[in-house]
Amino acid sequence: MEERLKGLLRQPLARTAAAALEPSQEAWVVGGALRDLALSRTGPLVDLDLAVRGSAAAYAKRLARRAKGTHVVLDAAQDIHRVVLRAGGATSQVDAAGLQGGSIAAAAGRRGAGAGVPR
Repeated sequence: MEERLKGLLRQPLARTAAAALEPSQEAWVVGGALRDLALSRTGPLVDLDLAVRGSAAAYAKRLARRAKGTHVVLDAAQDIHRVVLRAGGATSQVDAAGLQGGSIAAAAGRRGAGAGVPR
């Protein structure tokens, strides 16, 4: 599983998402990408869910600006944002949520599991 996780994090969408993190900002992959990884589903990564420490709004705006995507506020009160990216006729998205509950364990309990995003 560890090798599959490394492969996931090397995919272009994950690399683009990681590049928009601030140097000291932490983020964790949560949601469907981890489920698909656990189920050995393969294919290009087109939907990535992240729990980020700090402002998800600031992160999503930075990602949209750097990757020339579109920032969409999904829930301002819960600090949940989406960035839609288009490249070569394909569409992908990154959903970012501010870390809820003070820890990734608390956040993962709300969404499923989580894995750190390396730089």
